[in-house]
Amino acid sequence: AIWAAAVVTVLPMHVFAQREHMAMLTFLPALAVYAMRSNREPLPLWAILIAGVGAGITLAFKPFFTVPAAFCILFAAIRSRSWLTLFAPENIITAVLVITVSVSTYIFYPEYFTVPYPLVRDTYLSWSMPASVIFLNDATLVFAIAMVSVLLARQNRTSDPLLLVMVLAATGFAISFFLQRRGWAYHSYPMVAVALLAMGYALTAAAGSRSRRGEALSALVLAVAFIVGMQWFYAGVYVGPIRQAVEGLKPHPRILVLSGEAAIGHPLVRDINGVWVSRQENLWIREFVRLTRERTVVDAATDAKLNDYLALERKWLIEDFKKLPPDLVLVDNLRNGWGAWARADAEVDLLDAERVAEPIVERPMVLEL
Repeated sequence: AIWAAAVVTVLPMHVFAQREHMAMLTFLPALAVYAMRSNREPLPLWAILIAGVGAGITLAFKPFFTVPAAFCILFAAIRSRSWLTLFAPENIITAVLVITVSVSTYIFYPEYFTVPYPLVRDTYLSWSMPASVIFLNDATLVFAIAMVSVLLARQNRTSDPLLLVMVLAATGFAISFFLQRRGWAYHSYPMVAVALLAMGYALTAAAGSRSRRGEALSALVLAVAFIVGMQWFYAGVYVGPIRQAVEGLKPHPRILVLSGEAAIGHPLVRDINGVWVSRQENLWIREFVRLTRERTVVDAATDAKLNDYLALERKWLIEDFKKLPPDLVLVDNLRNGWGAWARADAEVDLLDAERVAEPIVERPMVLEL
């Protein structure tokens, strides 16, 4: 219990409360139900409901999370020797919830399929990080340590359905992590967390069968894996002493950030009790268009489409600026020269004090980073 609490509270570090963290938490009750279902054990209604809703929430976060769920459901059906297990009540609840979310999105937010999804498809999903970044990282190392530890701890013991379900779920989350092709820490949290839960369960459950040396070795391996994982999730983006620079300039300032880095504006706006101006957390389209052009072969048609996306983001920026004029504009010159970009565009130039043309609104305070 102590190990599990540490894995879901201390281990996440800067990934705490990311959707991957939430998705892993909501998936845990389903793991217990899948294990019991594989044993043909009776399940109370409340457990079925919690597992079905929890798994549905997890799958609604990202389609990639279908992989671990599918592995566990298939395992329960094979081990129980009944294909009817595929249609167990918790699986029906999960399917209904995912379908409901999808249909509701189409009905109530149809713009998602005409604006955000094409943007994401053509700028974010079109490129991949190098294979070394995706596979050779601390997350993969911790996952490997955990799986080897489970194998060594349980190689001569009767199969434990709960342990097998956790191993399958961790493997499924690992596949989903690799399929996302980014190698980013928060993408890997479900894989690492479930693998460490399985590792802790295997090593502590087998405690009575090992010598003191074996116990000490198990404790050491657990500690090393946990520390490596914690350091992996502790990595952050250095943005400098921005809070100290802007705090106290104006109470409850309206803030706009010109940057492709999401870590600058948030949690700054919350920390100084400000108001966020933009409809986006950062100008990510320009950043991902740059990456798309750097990492893929862009033909003329695709290049024109990318330019259209850049124009759309520029249009949004100007609309947001006019709708809620900022008191403070932070300009990120550490990454891709956002100040030069703003000065090169007459309509979004907030920085040139000698401009003859009348500004869009009263000039805000501008801080260049």
